[in-house]
Amino acid sequence: MNIFRRLGLIMWASAFIMLNAPAFAQADKTSAAHFTQALVDELSDVANDASLSESARNSGYRTVLKDNLATQSIGKFLFKGAPTELANETQKSAYQTLFPDFIAAAFADEIGGLAERDIEIKRSLVRSETEAIVQSHLVDNAGRKKASIDWRLRWVDGEPRLLDVLVERVSPLVTKRQEFSSLAKRDGVDALLDYMKGVSQ
Repeated sequence: MNIFRRLGLIMWASAFIMLNAPAFAQADKTSAAHFTQALVDELSDVANDASLSESARNSGYRTVLKDNLATQSIGKFLFKGAPTELANETQKSAYQTLFPDFIAAAFADEIGGLAERDIEIKRSLVRSETEAIVQSHLVDNAGRKKASIDWRLRWVDGEPRLLDVLVERVSPLVTKRQEFSSLAKRDGVDALLDYMKGVSQ
């Protein structure tokens, strides 16, 4: 085969592989488990810091969670519950601005208390190229299972981020989505934004 033709085929094959390869790292069990364990450890460190006041501890939870949440994905999911035709561009912009602090505060309220207990990571399950679930148990001092906790992760820019936490298979996001929808339909998007501001404070 002509050397230039061979070189052309090699270059074409390389380009084809690059174009069809995933742009970012895919979900995998090891990364999912490591991420979740690190998150649990960070939250536990905040929970067990005796020098922190209750408000400082809650602020610590929020800081840890804000850095580790799949914020954009969660925001899109929740706002689907409130009809987008109710929101003008100014309201949509305000929603995007408020949401990172709001969802970190909401998650802190939901799972902050869990960090005060012992959580044992059990196994990871890959659901798709971008999602995984890490199964864990809340255990008592004797190591006995008290509740199941599933950490749902999504890969964002190649890194795992927390999408949802299901305690005994109950998702707080589903409830929150219903609250968003009900509030926006009943009182309007401005009322929803005021609610988000209150939670974030």
